[in-house]
Amino acid sequence: MEERGLSDSSPLWQRRLENEALARERVEQELQVARRIQHALLPKAVPALVGWEISPYYQPAREVGGDFYDFVPLADDRMGLVMGDVSGKGVPAAVLMASTQSVLRALAQRGSPSPSRVLAEANEVLCTYIPPNMFVTCFYAILEPESGRFIYANAGQTLPCCRRHDGGQTGELAARGMPLGLMPGMSYEEKETRSLCRETASSCAPTGWSRHTVAEGRCSAPLVSEGS
Repeated sequence: MEERGLSDSSPLWQRRLENEALARERVEQELQVARRIQHALLPKAVPALVGWEISPYYQPAREVGGDFYDFVPLADDRMGLVMGDVSGKGVPAAVLMASTQSVLRALAQRGSPSPSRVLAEANEVLCTYIPPNMFVTCFYAILEPESGRFIYANAGQTLPCCRRHDGGQTGELAARGMPLGLMPGMSYEEKETRSLCRETASSCAPTGWSRHTVAEGRCSAPLVSEGS
């Protein structure tokens, strides 16, 4: 015990403690920067769609989560809905999140009516500069409020679900596709549903997040439902 006490008070031991404290401080500063970037990118307002209700909920499990969501106003009163997750953590993940959102917005607002095409083009762009150890999962859909038509494609994201408010079953919105940024030349399956319609009020949200992991403190999702 006496030898340990002398060792703990030695200059070498003190320098080690100081270096560890500096390392922790650098990590905390990086996390603070990442948090600021991340929260600056989240939508500040929810789109107002006649007859529809959008209720986003965001609560990362860690201090800095990779989850993100976005609303993209499109022509003809359509609305693009984005839900995604960036691999990694800290500033690199926050920067990749910002880049992904910018790319998706630019491609979506360019006028393509096809979610699968938007994801395929986004994948080609992201593949050029994403580090080999990082990728992005993403669900992109287009809602036509008047008809309730919901067109969607998925790049490896947790499957969202569609729940009918009239007591009907909850179904997953399944579509196949690789995460963005892994390899070029990928195609993405595109599907559509009219379950989100005025006659049978329903809602759409990520499956695992909305039904299970919200209780664990991690969710990043626009909950879309047909209003009364």
